Amino acid sequence: MHRPHDLQGQSRVYHLLSRLYLDGLTATLLADVAKIPGLASGIPDPYDEETAAADYQHLFGFNIYPYASVFLSPDGLLGGPVSDQVRRFFQRAGCALDLTRESADHVGQELAFLAFLLRTEAEMSNGAEAPEVSRLRRLQRRFMDHHLLGWLPVFVRALGRQGHPFYARLATFTLDVVLAHRARLGNTPEEEPGIFALSVPPALLEDENTDLNDVAAFLTTPPWSGLFLSRDDIRRLGRAGNLPHGFGDRARMLAQVLRAAATYDGLEALLDRLAVHTTDWRTYFDDLGTRPGLGPIARVWQTRLDATERLCARVRTAADGPNAG
Repeated sequence: MHRPHDLQGQSRVYHLLSRLYLDGLTATLLADVAKIPGLASGIPDPYDEETAAADYQHLFGFNIYPYASVFLSPDGLLGGPVSDQVRRFFQRAGCALDLTRESADHVGQELAFLAFLLRTEAEMSNGAEAPEVSRLRRLQRRFMDHHLLGWLPVFVRALGRQGHPFYARLATFTLDVVLAHRARLGNTPEEEPGIFALSVPPALLEDENTDLNDVAAFLTTPPWSGLFLSRDDIRRLGRAGNLPHGFGDRARMLAQVLRAAATYDGLEALLDRLAVHTTDWRTYFDDLGTRPGLGPIARVWQTRLDATERLCARVRTAADGPNAG
């Protein structure tokens, strides 16, 4: 059993992580971040508040959207059933977080929820009856097994790929903290195992009308493709072949790159670059699957990578056909 002050300390770590995702590396958070070895070495030197704000906006405003719904919903839109699920967890715990600024499924809100649960458990451990403490710990396990651990590792990898040292460290540290928390909670015999599933992707291979717009939509929808392509990822894919990427959302940008590649005889090379990207994600999920409790979740995402590889192989085969563009 955890001592109350240990739980309070863990709650404070979650609170700091929550603020970093909600506000960025602000000057007011520097002192607290500097106290954590896993994060301190990633602080830019010299630190400039305006640059830090610009980095935060570039990462989370244009590239890696820190919402579970973006990673789990087939429409890729904010809110909806995924956000509703998280709100129900909040309500069940009596957690009244401020949702006027960010939706419940923002990673910062979900980490603030864990901070609340640990703080409440610490308070209960000072005198509450054992059944109440057990109920709260059961809620923590269920939240992580049935929701947070299903998407957080994918978000962490997507963020780590963007080339920003501090936020790459923050992402890895966040996952380590959550996994250590989950390991400490253990399991009870009567609890059902965590069940994680993704929405069924469209059967593009069976549809003769599939075009490059459909392929782009598939590849930029994480629960279908098994990976996350940010705007910067797509720009890099295009620039490597001197291909225009256009503007708009990620699906439109990737469709433009695919069409340009097909027009200028660069589709084969573009697919090779996509294959490297997919292999990188597969390697990540292979490693993730070796971590306690994450094997089933990693396998679910890997099955989507299988579908992506089959789709790209089909595009490669049809590259010279009449329906390639």
